[in-house]
Amino acid sequence: QKTLYLNKFVQKPAAEHAADLANATKFPVVHDPKDLIRSHTGDPHNTYGVGEYRHIHYDSVREPTFPRKPDIASGELAAGANLVRTDVWHDPKEPAIVSIAKFSPENYRPVGWAENAPMPESTVPEGHLDFRTNRLPLNHADRRPWVYFMAASTGIVLSS
Repeated sequence: QKTLYLNKFVQKPAAEHAADLANATKFPVVHDPKDLIRSHTGDPHNTYGVGEYRHIHYDSVREPTFPRKPDIASGELAAGANLVRTDVWHDPKEPAIVSIAKFSPENYRPVGWAENAPMPESTVPEGHLDFRTNRLPLNHADRRPWVYFMAASTGIVLSS
């Protein structure tokens, strides 16, 4: 069973992940894409010039019927078949509902997530035309010829 990602995760409550995010030392801002760092695992969607662009790896990766039990202490991810088909979630010292709740997605973060998580200042970056600044008011003089044209066009189309 080979993972297609760097199998190093941190499991703790979501509030602690939020505190880590607030206190993390971020990498400097990058403005040129060539200055971005390389991923540990590469791009799973890149076929490197072999064949056309397809998500074929999603079809060939199956969840095992009898998966091995992940080692939570070393930071391995317990999700999917590794969680449901093993007893990795079971802690005899607490109720089952409390044990399984620890494996909720908001309690897992990849190692280094707080330092590398994207934190955009805006969803509309500077210089991006989003049409809020150049839209004319409804009663603007430059808008009336278009309304007259549409009224005339509609009348011609409906009368023919």
